[in-house]
Amino acid sequence: FRARFLNIYYQRYSRPLKDLIVRNIEQTVPLAASFPRLMNALSLNPVSDFLTRKVVGFADAPAMSVPALPELLSEKLGTLPEEERRKSILFVEDAFTRVYDAPVVAHFLKLVKLLGFRPFVLRYMPNGKTQHVKGFLHEFYQTAVRAAGYLNSVSAYGIPLVGLDPAMVICYRDEYTKVLKDLRGDFNVMLPQEWLLSVLDQIPAKAIPENAETYYLLAHCQERTLIPSTHADWEKILAHFGVKLKAVPVGCCGMAGIYGHDSSHLEQSKKLYSMSWGPVIAKHGVDHCVATGYSCRSQVYRMENRAVMLHPLELALKSMESAQEK
Repeated sequence: FRARFLNIYYQRYSRPLKDLIVRNIEQTVPLAASFPRLMNALSLNPVSDFLTRKVVGFADAPAMSVPALPELLSEKLGTLPEEERRKSILFVEDAFTRVYDAPVVAHFLKLVKLLGFRPFVLRYMPNGKTQHVKGFLHEFYQTAVRAAGYLNSVSAYGIPLVGLDPAMVICYRDEYTKVLKDLRGDFNVMLPQEWLLSVLDQIPAKAIPENAETYYLLAHCQERTLIPSTHADWEKILAHFGVKLKAVPVGCCGMAGIYGHDSSHLEQSKKLYSMSWGPVIAKHGVDHCVATGYSCRSQVYRMENRAVMLHPLELALKSMESAQEK
C-alpha cells in the first residue's frame, strides 16, 4: 500500500510543470477553446512564447481553430429508425483536432453528408493519450475506464464509431486493451479510411482524368506501422473518387505528439523532419502532399512557413464538390 501511495504521489505532484500541463491538456483545452480568439491572443504573443519556453519548457504552441467546432449532437440516438442508423455515423472527437484542427473535422463531417450519411458528433470524452505518454498511468486508467464505458454504451446502437486522428484512435485499440483488458469491452472506433472502405461500394466511382495531378501521401508513422494497409487503403479510396494518390514511405515527422513541443527536444524534432519529411515536401510541394496525422500536419505548418497541409479526406471532399458544381 505504501509503495502504491508513493507511486501515485510521485505521478501527481513530483513531476516537472510541463508534464503536469500535458497530463491535463485533454481536459483543459476544450474548455479554453470556448474562447479561441481570446486564448490565442493570450498565448500566441512574444511575451507568452518566451515565458512558455523558459518557465514551462514548451515551444511553438499551436493556434486554436477559429471558429471553434460546434456541438452537433442534438437528437436521441435511441429514437432513430433502423434504416436511418444504417446511414449514420457517430463521430468520436479528440482534443487536438477538435481544438486546433477544427476545419479538418468540419470537412470530414461535410464529406459524410455529401455521401448520403448523417454524422452525429458524440459528447466530447477525454481519451487519456497524453496521460499515458507522460506516464500518469493511474489517471490514464481512470480516464480509459470512463471513456470505454461511454463508447461501449453508444456502440450498442449499432452505428459505426469513427475518429479522425490516428494516434488517438489507435490508443483505443492498443493502450486501452493492454491496460483495461476485459474491462475495455468490444467497442470499435474506425479511422476515416476504414469507414470509407466499408461504404465504398455505395459511392459512385469517378475515373481519374488523364491529366490529373498526383498527390503524395505521408502517413502517420504509428498508423502505418500498426495498420500496414494504410497506404493501399487511401490509394484505393482516392482512386475511387477520381484522385491520383501515391504513398511515400517516410519516417517520423519529428513532432511525435507532444515531443516536438518540448523545448529540450526542439532541435532534435527539427532534425528528424529534415531527415525524412523535409526533402519530400521540398520535392513535391506542400500543396501536393497530404498527411493523416494531426501532429504531422502541425509539424509541417511549423517547418514550412505556416503552410497548411491537407488531410487525404479533403481531396475526396474536393472531388465531390467539383462533381456537384458540374
